[in-house]
Amino acid sequence: MPSPWQVQCLLIRMDSLRNEILRVKNKDRPYTETDIVYDSLVSVIESRRDQLIKANALAVAKGTTIDQPLFNHRARDLETIFKVFSYTDRVDSPRIPFEILRSLSWVANQLFDERCYAVVRLEPQYNYTLLSCRREFERHGWSKYWRYADASELAKTAADDAIRAHPPNVLLLGFPSPDAGSTLVHALAAHEFGHEFAFKWQNDIKAVKESLVAEITQSYNDDLQEYLLGLITRREGESRDDVTEKARKYIFAVIDNITTNWLREIFSDLVAARLVGPAFLAAFDRIIIGHGKAGETHPSAALRRSLVRRYLTEILPDVISDPTWTHLFDDTFTPAKPPDEIYKVIEKVFDTTIISALGPILDRVKSPLIRLKAKEFAGLLVAMEDHIDHLATPSVPLVLGDKLPDAEKFWLLMFAAWHYRLSEKFKTLVKICGDNSVKAEEVLGNLLLHALLSLELRARWHDRLRGGVPNVA
Repeated sequence: MPSPWQVQCLLIRMDSLRNEILRVKNKDRPYTETDIVYDSLVSVIESRRDQLIKANALAVAKGTTIDQPLFNHRARDLETIFKVFSYTDRVDSPRIPFEILRSLSWVANQLFDERCYAVVRLEPQYNYTLLSCRREFERHGWSKYWRYADASELAKTAADDAIRAHPPNVLLLGFPSPDAGSTLVHALAAHEFGHEFAFKWQNDIKAVKESLVAEITQSYNDDLQEYLLGLITRREGESRDDVTEKARKYIFAVIDNITTNWLREIFSDLVAARLVGPAFLAAFDRIIIGHGKAGETHPSAALRRSLVRRYLTEILPDVISDPTWTHLFDDTFTPAKPPDEIYKVIEKVFDTTIISALGPILDRVKSPLIRLKAKEFAGLLVAMEDHIDHLATPSVPLVLGDKLPDAEKFWLLMFAAWHYRLSEKFKTLVKICGDNSVKAEEVLGNLLLHALLSLELRARWHDRLRGGVPNVA
């Protein structure tokens, strides 16, 4: 049983973490989108603190001490709260291009039909990630605490009441610190937003996963039997039947886990391919060093690249034939061998069935690259790149007509910027910048950034003219 001193120490730790969260919230920061995360975490701490105080008071009245399981649960809660709080670290670095945040929030609103705040944080590891804070609260059973602080802290308006009744989601986009100044790498947001689509359509994704697992275990039974025998030979002290059954359950659990993880990643890859085409792979190559071996959480980069290429060939044959993208699909390297037989089996099934299995779900994601006719798309791309050549924002050609929703033009701009970056035209920009390719890419990124901002402001203005209330992020 925990001693009174241990209980007091845990209460002090709770108070300390609460005060630290409030200190971070109240310090001078360039934006306050993470306030809802801080407020909600404080609410969780206060609820756990109250539970601990009441349980301690009841135990003292009975002349006993708090039950050890309850004490352990509250201690674990505190560790989890600290971990979630740590996700918001480095969200106020001056190196972050804050101008991109409103545009990312705006496009997320349109994609998921919910109010979202996009917050960029510098990722300690060289990676680009997305964390939905509201989903994280749901995962830990804290849904009821996802809210803003006390109403007295906000002005008493109907808008504030509406926000309070339906608080927005906060999407934390982890951004590799070495590329903090790059706007182009945000094309990877298309992949990360794909994870949100996977959550939104999780029942459909689960059905695909179950069919894949069934095919893996049935179609390749002989291969798995050989793998099973390998496991049996490494075990002793049990009957053959017992060991066989344990090994069988272990294999099925591993297959289910790997299939679930790989399916989410490949689904998100294909969502990104729909939104920004081969530009996704261009940004992907900036982050993935080497070609990536298969593991429990991610398929091999070779498999991912192959599936993206085949999917793009299917939905965007004219785009994929553009020589600008050729080097992104270079298959001259030798793919890393699967770690063992079970990965080899799973790769076979994914390689042959995943695109057709996910096709009907992916069709729900609206894509500007697919919506436009080939000639119309090609002409628009030339016009956008001409503006870049003249150091003008490439969004200008997009305002000449309203055939595409403004939110879809966000991805079209990302596509055009990467196309220009990989084309021969970029060499001219490099010369203008004194043969400095890094500076030339910064110029291109700034043109892209201003284009995204002008597009977003135009969309919000049209919302006003139509009498709607734009999503304010």
